[in-house]
Amino acid sequence: MEWEYSFSEGLKSVEIEGKYGFIDRTGKVAIVPQFDEAWDFREGLAPVRMGAKRGYINKSGKMIIKPQFDRPSNFSEGLAAIEINNEWGYINSSGKMVIKPKFRMASPFSEGLACVKKGKYGILSDGLSWIGMTRYAEEKYGYIDKTGNFIINPRYEYAHNFSEDLAAVKISGKYGYISRTGEMMIKPQFERASNFLGGLAWVGFGHFVVKGGYIDRTGKYIWNPTN
Repeated sequence: MEWEYSFSEGLKSVEIEGKYGFIDRTGKVAIVPQFDEAWDFREGLAPVRMGAKRGYINKSGKMIIKPQFDRPSNFSEGLAAIEINNEWGYINSSGKMVIKPKFRMASPFSEGLACVKKGKYGILSDGLSWIGMTRYAEEKYGYIDKTGNFIINPRYEYAHNFSEDLAAVKISGKYGYISRTGEMMIKPQFERASNFLGGLAWVGFGHFVVKGGYIDRTGKYIWNPTN
């Protein structure tokens, strides 16, 4: 038996003889190993893979949403991001597609908003044969609500989920923090940035030797950058 990940909602995925199932905190098998892959439970459902496709089971091991997705993610705030044919959308807990796949990337919902990436891939060709794929320059990150409408239009090079009403976003190679309306609250100045937790966020400078410290919600250092 190989142990996988940590306990989530009282269950933990394990691999036994090449198949994945779940045990409870006593070590008893709660869901018989039968899946090709299995991930953590969130909001009562866990993504599993059977063959080439992924679906979702409940804590009894019943397949609630049949395997049909190329890549799944965990449920958050009632929705889960899923990938079909290289595009991401969102389903609800019954498997209904509530936001059709149209994004290059989609993150879990947090505080009512989700960070998504818009953009297109183009075909490189010399006129005779296919050479490869390339990204178009307009590929940017923005934020949608649960109807799929953009609340903050795609304009960031990279972006994190909202936490404590602030989100780290990257502009011209530097991270700053925006509000839920898209207003820049802490100007872009950091090379690395994390989510706020308990009123503080870790930020850093450097790529190979990183100096980091903690800032408050105004951008003031509470703990100055150190190696």
